[in-house]
Amino acid sequence: MAKVTATVVFKNGKKFSFECDEVTTQTNNYDGSLLAMNWKGANEKRPLHIDINEVIAVWIKDKQLKE
Repeated sequence: MAKVTATVVFKNGKKFSFECDEVTTQTNNYDGSLLAMNWKGANEKRPLHIDINEVIAVWIKDKQLKE
């Protein structure tokens, strides 16, 4: 399975990136706010817990896509 790179940006400006097989997010249909984030297949550097209330953005980069 191809790896994707997930970059999480927090309200304080800090960023955290990690590689995994799959990332899924759940958003509020009313205002688009992030409710949950799940990942599968992260082997090395990976978060144990992310406070969703502190996340301002999530970027997913697929390794198979050419820029």
